[in-house]
Amino acid sequence: MAENPFDFIIVGGGTSGCALASRLAETPSRPFVLLIESGTSNSSPSLRTPDSRWTTCLTEPDLNWNEVSNPQPQLHNRVLPCFRGKGLGGSSAINFSNWIVGSREDFDDLAERIGDDAWRWHGERGMKERLRRVEKLHLSKGLEVGEQSEGRILDRDSLGKHSTKGKVDMSFGDPAVPGWAAMLFDAAREAEVKINGEINSGDPTGWGLCPSTYHRGSRVTAATAYLSSPPTNLTILTSTSVSRTLFSLDSGMKRAIGVQTSKGQEFRASKEVILSAGAIDSPKLLLLSGIGPRDQLEDLGIEVVSEIPGVGKNLKDHPMATVTLLMKGNSSSSGTVEKEKDPASDVGTPMPSAYLSPPAILASQEFSNLPKETQQHLRKVPLVEHGANDLPMTVPPDSVPSGAKIITIFTALQNTQSSGSVTLASSNPAEPPNIDLRILEHEFDRRVAIEGMRSLLDFIKTPALSENVEKMLEGPESERDEDILEHWRETAIPFFHFGGTCRMERDDGNKRAVVDDEFKVMGVECLRVVDLSVVPVLGCGHTSAMAYLIGELASEKITRGHGL
Repeated sequence: MAENPFDFIIVGGGTSGCALASRLAETPSRPFVLLIESGTSNSSPSLRTPDSRWTTCLTEPDLNWNEVSNPQPQLHNRVLPCFRGKGLGGSSAINFSNWIVGSREDFDDLAERIGDDAWRWHGERGMKERLRRVEKLHLSKGLEVGEQSEGRILDRDSLGKHSTKGKVDMSFGDPAVPGWAAMLFDAAREAEVKINGEINSGDPTGWGLCPSTYHRGSRVTAATAYLSSPPTNLTILTSTSVSRTLFSLDSGMKRAIGVQTSKGQEFRASKEVILSAGAIDSPKLLLLSGIGPRDQLEDLGIEVVSEIPGVGKNLKDHPMATVTLLMKGNSSSSGTVEKEKDPASDVGTPMPSAYLSPPAILASQEFSNLPKETQQHLRKVPLVEHGANDLPMTVPPDSVPSGAKIITIFTALQNTQSSGSVTLASSNPAEPPNIDLRILEHEFDRRVAIEGMRSLLDFIKTPALSENVEKMLEGPESERDEDILEHWRETAIPFFHFGGTCRMERDDGNKRAVVDDEFKVMGVECLRVVDLSVVPVLGCGHTSAMAYLIGELASEKITRGHGL
């Protein structure tokens, strides 16, 4: 028997879902909103300490779905981890807490693909302005707005223009630039690579430092930011898994009227059901509910509600491979003196990042083989991210001498051309789906992997780094294409920036779109998908910012559509 009806049911308390639930519940009409999350409330402060910033995804199995990919043909058939957050806050509770919004050109490209200017960077209702509802940037006294000189690591004048009134607290910590990180910026100057003092300006190109979603020594998640004081019209139900969406036949159309849980319990929605379960579970739930490719559904004995071939296709990520450096015992940089961290401003280890497009990529045959419109866009945006920290991220612990100084630098592919998929393994909702990442399947991605890693190896040769490196613990055997690519095949892993599997796109008759520009699922009524699965392409940047923006944008559209 169904429970008392709600106005809206949101399935998934992750980054987009928390933002959406909060914003809908706050509207003047105060609709009754039910937010259902498979995981726990994730309310313990001990799970959000700076010391665990880089390890929560490994050390807290209750906060991670702990699923794995299919064997990857381009990576010696390795099976890869597919970390995703489980519990209120979703992946914002286990990610690396880096706030990197991305390129204005990628946002504008999304607007063109979707046919909606709300995705553009600029404009009164553009994404840059929408960010002000999300960001709450805290600048320490040492970073207050002041005089700016060329080549400074942080452009304090530009940072001072960011919002201080949004929902998500973020900061740079103190010190913002520890000595090992300053060494990287010295190397960038020697390599004549731009120092970008504000990588969240819409132009992330160059080496820069991003804020972290930490405040007062604690990780900020979508749950702590948006759900710390939920209104009485917002009901949050945790430790509850949804197995399918319920439909009724209304005027010849299938209308979503509620959901059924794994325990057979039913909840009804008078207005809409909204899936915010992420790029893996939102397509899974659509498929279990009879929405997807007909042949896949019929093979599993699932009644077809709406035939949408694109469900579960177009899985995107930013795959990465690393180089690990053992530093000399006396390595230092710029005479930087480390000071003791203030627990109230500690954000853990920061991550300097560089967004670049090595010229060899754009000069390659693989680039020339791309469609002309793709080439035009890729000339405008970074194709590679390098990022660093002072932890042994990917090497076995026993390979690192006790007390050793380590710098790990990764190369991650941006604007990838390979596409994977999410399919059902069976009609049993409790069984994990098949996750096929298809990393490096496209020839262009392999060229970016080679040239991106080669540019990193050149960067390490700068005096600021090379004179302080004892040896390379992990990296390609040589700079030949074959050896660099082999390093990727042996060590590459996902970045866990999954998106694209319920793509939003103009209806050009190509049957690739799953949702329209209002986030509404094709072929049915009163059902939307609101999370990273809707992005048709994955540009540069870290996806937590985009996930928040998607929740905010969807809340605006739903509020306007229902006159809330």
